[in-house]
Parts: sequence; structure tokens; C-alpha cells
Amino acid sequence: MPDPRTQRKVLAAGMIGTLIEYFDFLVYATVSGLVFGKLFFPTDNEFVGAMLAISTFAVGFLVRPIGGIVFGHIGDRYGRRRVLSITITMMGIATALIGVLPTYSTIGIAAPIILVILRITQGLGVGGEYGAASTMVIEHADQTGRRGLFGGLNASAGSSGFLLATGLLAALTTLTTDEQFEAWGWRVPFLLSAVLLAVGFYIRYHVPESPVMRAAVEQGRTVSRPLLEAFRHHPRQVAIALAAPTGSFVGYYVILVFSAPYAANVSEHDESALLALLTVGQIAYLFAVVGWAWWSDKVGRRLPMLIGSGGLMVWGFVFFPLLLSGSLTATLVAFSVALVLLGAIYGPLATFLAELFGTEVRLSGLSFGFQVSGAWAGGLSPVIATALVGHGGTWLPVAFMIAIAAATTVIAVWFSKDGRHRDLRDSATVRKS
Repeated sequence: MPDPRTQRKVLAAGMIGTLIEYFDFLVYATVSGLVFGKLFFPTDNEFVGAMLAISTFAVGFLVRPIGGIVFGHIGDRYGRRRVLSITITMMGIATALIGVLPTYSTIGIAAPIILVILRITQGLGVGGEYGAASTMVIEHADQTGRRGLFGGLNASAGSSGFLLATGLLAALTTLTTDEQFEAWGWRVPFLLSAVLLAVGFYIRYHVPESPVMRAAVEQGRTVSRPLLEAFRHHPRQVAIALAAPTGSFVGYYVILVFSAPYAANVSEHDESALLALLTVGQIAYLFAVVGWAWWSDKVGRRLPMLIGSGGLMVWGFVFFPLLLSGSLTATLVAFSVALVLLGAIYGPLATFLAELFGTEVRLSGLSFGFQVSGAWAGGLSPVIATALVGHGGTWLPVAFMIAIAAATTVIAVWFSKDGRHRDLRDSATVRKS
């Protein structure tokens, strides 16, 4: 049996990194919707400026598959631990530099160009982070019967990072005037990430390699092209890995990036009130992620994911009327129920994906599926939602978009096999003798 103390140390290493990555990433997501249109993309048309700012958020998603492929290859060839140190450094440095970046009024066109470069760096880091941290934590929990819980705890750190980010932004928008927030307030959370980076790097530097991966290296079971091996021998699993995260990505990032600015523009709520409500909803999401993940160790990954995605197909059509009702209580219910349903998908998701693949292709297969899905479903969904509302003026097409994405998750999970009892030390690749 694995050493419990080592397991806790590895879990802490995964969680602190995931917290930092998503703190950085989601601070950008929120701030880009609030002020980046004015600061980095000034135009005569406010809608065009907002679209350009949110599009830079999408750029970070679009490069995530590249990070997933590159770091998946490194992690499957040379170990998960090496990847974890690189990704946390990339994200932390890029985010701190965004915090000191001069705006368009100071350095002109160089400002948005540098911003995009830093967003690309962030995206590459996140592309490798999720798969490496999840795989490391889950492989250390192999043979314990708690793989779902450990994967969910690691995933919940992403929610903790977002909770920290939105809580800080809510405080800043409350304590500063609009002019102060636009002048300097938005920089504060970016600069705080530098401190979190140092803590995370120190913790990760002192964790051991996954015993599952270490055994594969010692036995010579690594392969030279792990992603190609996954496509060649496990195309069905790759397809499931691509489709299963779709509902979680679209639902989460429409709520996270699109819904608060949208509601602030068309309802009586102000931005600080919406951010505060979203922060409360995230508390429900954090507990939901862990709770559903824990339950998945009892019943398998499929049931909670089907409940969450099935519920999300319907809730999108309830979410927007509640959001725009003018009632803070109704808005809180809209956020909380949506996030609890999303937690049912996201909580078991990492373990579900890890159990699709064997050791020598696990990180590549998991990262490729998750990050490609994230690039189009997560990165583009706020942009598409903004365009749909800007064109038609109604939220109904956005609700249909959420329902279609959730249905994609339902189909993928329905046609998967329960991997709860799989030995993660199993070989993935079928070789000809």
C-alpha cells in the first residue's frame, strides 16, 4: 500500500499547483471581461472592444492542446514530476508580467501584442498542468480505493483558486472606485501570483515520482511516441476523452466569463454584487466537486457524470431567467445549482480520463482529450455566447449551446466502461511479438 504521508504530500503538490494555475487563469478571465477592452483594445465601439478582450482569453485556450501534447510526451517519457515544475513556473511568471504590463495608452500597439504573448505562455503551462497534476495524484492513490476522491480533491483546488480570485476581485471592486480599479486595482491579483508561485514550486520540488510511472520506466515500458500509440491502439478511448469534458467546459466558462458581464449590462445588478454571488456559488461548487468525486469511488465515475450532464441540459433554460430576474436570491440559486451540476461532471472527470488509458500513454491521452476539448468548448464558448447575444439580443441560443454540450458529455460517458476497478499499472499498448 502507498505511504499515506507521501500521498498527502503529493496531493498538496498537485493542489497548490492547480490552485495557482486556475487563480492566474481565472483572474485573467474575469478582468478581461471587465476592463481589458478599454485598457488594451480601445475602440469607438464598446462591443468590439469587449469581443477583442474576451478573444485574448480564448487564445490561451487555443494553445492548450499544444501544451498538452508537449508536456504529455515529456511526462509519459520521462516522468510526471518534471512536468509539474515547468508548468507552474510558466504560468506564474507570465501572470506576474501581466500585472506590470503597461497599457495601450502608454506603449501603444505593443501592449496588446505582449499581452497575447503572455496569454499564450499561460495557455501552454495550463495545457500541461491539469494532466500532469491529475495523473500524479491519481497514480499515487492507486490500490487505495480512493482514486476518485484524490482526483476530485486535486480538481477542487482549481475551484479554490477561482474562489480566491473572485473573492479578491469582489473586494477590490467594492473598495475601489471604477477609476481606481481601472487604473491599478486590476493589477493586484496578478502580482500576488508571484508569491503563490514560490510556495508551489518549493512544494513540488520535494515530491517523489509516481510509483506507477517509476515502475514503467524501470521495466522499459515507456514508448517513444505516446500520443501516436494512444491513437493507434485506443482510438475509442481518445474519442471519449475528447467528448466527455465538453459539457463541463461550456457550462463552466459561460457562467464564469460570460454571464456576469452579460447580466451587469442587461439587469439591475452591478458587477461587484454579481462577483460576490459567483463567489458564494463557487463554495457550493468546491464541496460538490469533492462530494461527487468521493461518491464515484462507491458507484463508479459514470453515474455522477450522467446526473450532472443530464441536469445541465435542462438547467440552462432555467439559469438565464433566474439570472435576469432582478432578484439576488434567484441569481444565487441560478449560479449554485448550475455549479453543483457541473461539479458532478468535473469532480470524477480526471479519474474517469486517467482510467481510460494505461501507464505509458496515460498523460498524453488524458491531456490531449481534455485540452483539445477545452480549446474549442471552453475557450470559444464565451466568445460564441457574446456574439449570439450581440446578434440576436436573447439568451435562448446560449442555453441551447449549453444543452448540446451537456448532451455530448452524456453520450461519451454512456458509451464508456467503468474503470473504477482497473489496475493503473496495466499496460496500454498492445505490441506485436
